Amino acid sequence: MAADFFVSPSGNDSNSGTQEAPFQTIGFALTRINLGDVLYLRGGEYRMMKQGTTTVNFSDSIVDYHIEIRGYPGERAILLGSINTQNKNWYQYTPGIWRIPADFLTNDPTGMFKFNSGHISSERISHGPVFFIDGRRSHHHVADMEENTWTKADINGIACGTSNADCYLYFKNSIVNPNDHIYEFSQRGSFYVTGTDYFVFENLEVYYTQSAGIFTEGCDNIIIRNCTFGHNSNGDDNSYSLRIWSSGGALIANNKVFDSEYWGGYSNSKGITFMIVDPANPHIVENNEIYDIAGSAAVGVKGGVSNLIVRNNYIHDVVLAFHPGDYRCTDSTACDPSDPRFRPGGSWKIYNNLIINSETGIELPGYEVVGAGGNVIYNNTFYNVETAVGIGWDGAPGNIFKDNIFANGVAGFYLSSGGTTTTVEDYLDQFDSYNNIFFNNSFADIHLRPNWGGTYFSGTPYFLDEFKSIFAGREVDSLSTDPMFGNVGANNFHPATESLACGNASDGGDIGAFDCFGGEEDLIAPSVPSGLSIL
Repeated sequence: MAADFFVSPSGNDSNSGTQEAPFQTIGFALTRINLGDVLYLRGGEYRMMKQGTTTVNFSDSIVDYHIEIRGYPGERAILLGSINTQNKNWYQYTPGIWRIPADFLTNDPTGMFKFNSGHISSERISHGPVFFIDGRRSHHHVADMEENTWTKADINGIACGTSNADCYLYFKNSIVNPNDHIYEFSQRGSFYVTGTDYFVFENLEVYYTQSAGIFTEGCDNIIIRNCTFGHNSNGDDNSYSLRIWSSGGALIANNKVFDSEYWGGYSNSKGITFMIVDPANPHIVENNEIYDIAGSAAVGVKGGVSNLIVRNNYIHDVVLAFHPGDYRCTDSTACDPSDPRFRPGGSWKIYNNLIINSETGIELPGYEVVGAGGNVIYNNTFYNVETAVGIGWDGAPGNIFKDNIFANGVAGFYLSSGGTTTTVEDYLDQFDSYNNIFFNNSFADIHLRPNWGGTYFSGTPYFLDEFKSIFAGREVDSLSTDPMFGNVGANNFHPATESLACGNASDGGDIGAFDCFGGEEDLIAPSVPSGLSIL
């Protein structure tokens, strides 16, 4: 018989797990639940280092008998992957540099955060320069520290490896006394879910995790919804807010996802990330707010991901919003390259998303990534995005861009090559683009950078009318016009009814992510995805 079980920070693992007598630890509760059961976490904070093993593995789960882990309705169940410095004393090492013994930590920390009530606005303290020990990214010497950074080193200030024994946490700040604050040091993730189809994870908040906020592997048709994943870190490996591996049919909806950072920087600081997806059972990413992702990408891949549906998301202040990806398996690897699940990405549908205040909107792979094309990007609004679309030469063919607004960026389309000198014609088989609006892009609507030489601005910039006159049949029905957004300062990106965005989309509808507004209420209301209840 399916049952509901309960965990509470004030519970006891000797209890029966009912609502009146809840368990105390999540790990213990997982040993008591069976297929069909729902595990509710009551409000409060759960230190994951005290929760035991939180692996979920129910290989026989089906749509009618699966596992659900939910925060109790109306309460905040908060999962913390860190250990903090409360009741610990920092000592001054030299003027402006403080230290504390690291042996109160179990694992090598990769993230430090200055606690703020509610956790969302806690400040990440930069790890600063990266040092290599035995070829791996590690902590750096105290002598190399910059202001407001941290590291882990021995008593003499020499960088430590992964062990915490005989090591100290050092914090350099000439103004702040760290004893006046609480600092969180990341230690682990929340859950590892393997082989458990139809798993549901809902209404939970996850902070200060290490490696991944949540990791699912080999789990089809899962739901992760109405959750918050913030402040994830990693050192010598990838940092994933959500890590979804070897699966299909996931619904990732109505979540707040932010602040994921890896010491190596851009390439592996990731938000919602997929690897090896069943192309016949696509994932859906919808109605999420994603921000402060330091690398590739807010929604991206490690490879082998096709047919992803990305819609109605609000993405801001990221380095890269979307990365449809490229190869995960090639002839040189052990896996079978004839299996389409191991092949390149492509055939994504990206629509009705708002992307603002970011470096790059979409980066398409280049260099003959066979099968990675066929993406359809439509009815999105890109505002104050430096490069809305990056397209590589001889890369992913057959991409369609239609009914989008590219406004107040530096370049709308950025055609970028490697070592080979190219012309615009070399890129034209990569994409077709029509019924878009380009407005107030400071450098170009379409820019050709023919090779790696020079700077971002090297090459040939084109504004829309010039591009259309030179390259016949391109940007058909695209417009260079003010979309007349309602109120950008209030995040209202509905075009005014008199805007040429209204009724000029390829299907006769409105161009951009949002319909044209019809009155004063629409004029002042934020235009975030309608299903995004967390904003």
